[in-house]
Amino acid sequence: FDNSSVGMNYHYIKKLGYTPSSSEGMIQIFENDGHFIDNLMKNVKNIRVYNIAPKINRIAVLLGSGGSFIEEVKALDCDVFISSEFKHHEILYAKEHGIMLVDVTHQAEGVFANVIAEFLSEYKDLEIGVYKDTYEVDILGR
Repeated sequence: FDNSSVGMNYHYIKKLGYTPSSSEGMIQIFENDGHFIDNLMKNVKNIRVYNIAPKINRIAVLLGSGGSFIEEVKALDCDVFISSEFKHHEILYAKEHGIMLVDVTHQAEGVFANVIAEFLSEYKDLEIGVYKDTYEVDILGR
């Protein structure tokens, strides 16, 4: 599901209201329609954004801990990289190269759970439920 062209990244992009335009290995890309920030804020909660991009044309998505793919994202000429658990040197690299990072924490698990629950719901003899994670992390100074 992590490495499928219709897996985790595909379903996350669809959740944002877009259709993937291309795929490079595990990274999926979509084009900004001019409403990316609005769609992101409307459809995703608890994100952390680093390095606000002056222009947003191409957006790369690699859910999970994808920071080690930052050089590939740069080579793909993407302005935004959606992933999670970025390390300090990855954030600095992105800033140096004008790439906005969107850390969506571990929301990918919810995407996976919902897709699998829908798939399994076809089996009428199974009772399916999806656990909704309710934890929140407190950040000092807020």
